[in-house]
Amino acid sequence: MTIPPSILHTPGFAHYSIIWSPFRNARFAVSSSANSGLVGNGRLHLVSLVPGPGPQPALGLEKQYPTQDGLYDVAWSEINENQFVTASGDGSLRLWDVTLNWNPERGHSLTTLQAAQGCVYQALFSPHHPDLLASCSSDGTLRLFDLRAPALLNAPTSLTAPLSTPALTVPLRGHAELLTLDWNKYRSLGPLVGGVCETELVGDEYAVRKGAVEPAQSGCARQRELRYDVPGVVDEPPSRAQPTLEHQRHPH
Repeated sequence: MTIPPSILHTPGFAHYSIIWSPFRNARFAVSSSANSGLVGNGRLHLVSLVPGPGPQPALGLEKQYPTQDGLYDVAWSEINENQFVTASGDGSLRLWDVTLNWNPERGHSLTTLQAAQGCVYQALFSPHHPDLLASCSSDGTLRLFDLRAPALLNAPTSLTAPLSTPALTVPLRGHAELLTLDWNKYRSLGPLVGGVCETELVGDEYAVRKGAVEPAQSGCARQRELRYDVPGVVDEPPSRAQPTLEHQRHPH
């Protein structure tokens, strides 16, 4: 007998990213955008598995948080089971806490970071430094934010006055859009990124929409070791005044 899947409808919103909680095996978060992400608002959904009418659990909507622009990604904190970050079409990263309810008087996140001049496509916490957050965006830039930085811990924030203090900003050569990133979970390296590039032979555009470091061979992907000056982390060699992302073209 075929058991039908559990379905949760969110009318008017297309889902761009989904992530299970690393702390609770029956909870996940979904980032969504209106009008297929082309224009309009966004919404963050917090969903849990609940008892269903049959043997399979149902999907229950715990909370939802509306945003003024589409949400393209969501990343759960590695150290706080109630907090996660969303990546938005307005260039912002927003830190949310599920223990706080949304209301019109408090219609903003805990912290809002201005992370790009365009869309932020993905955000991801480092598995080695859980307060370090990486983002990639349509302006062709990888940015690293240290959430322990005094400028982020002590300054007030709002949607109209977001913070913008990246610990490191690394532009891609050619300023192509960066669509995806992943941290190496086995070596403390900088994140691997993928995006839009132009092949030199035929001039067509191809995009890497989603990428990941292969778990079985942690050194197989080409990565630059990006560091910045915080306790316990070593600086980039002084011969490179401004780090840039190396890129590798793949035949198709």
